[in-house]
Amino acid sequence: MSVPLEVWWQTIDVTLTGYMYGIRHALPLLIERGGGAIGLTRHAATLGGNHGVRCNLVAPEVVLTKTALKATSEEFRKEILASVRSPRLGVPEDIAAMVAFLFSDDGAYVNGQTILVDGGAHLT
Repeated sequence: MSVPLEVWWQTIDVTLTGYMYGIRHALPLLIERGGGAIGLTRHAATLGGNHGVRCNLVAPEVVLTKTALKATSEEFRKEILASVRSPRLGVPEDIAAMVAFLFSDDGAYVNGQTILVDGGAHLT
């Protein structure tokens, strides 16, 4: 693995520690107001579930953001497409739609779940 340790630790601090701080501060406020929805883990779902707070994890596969399109070749994207069970790769709107569902009243009974938004890539 060729990732410099500084980059590794920065990534951990932003993605994992940042979530922890977010949950630490948001969960008591959501419990106080009587409910809500946040995205993270089963632990947060366990802590908040009986207080009306839903916590789920959205797990995307490759998502064709503007940055991803610039950073990848057409050949690479074709290789990735061959690994999914969908006629196209994911776009940010696919992830946004799942998050919107989870935050909506339609997702009110979904709690403590990991939702794969991966075009069926997990089936390989």
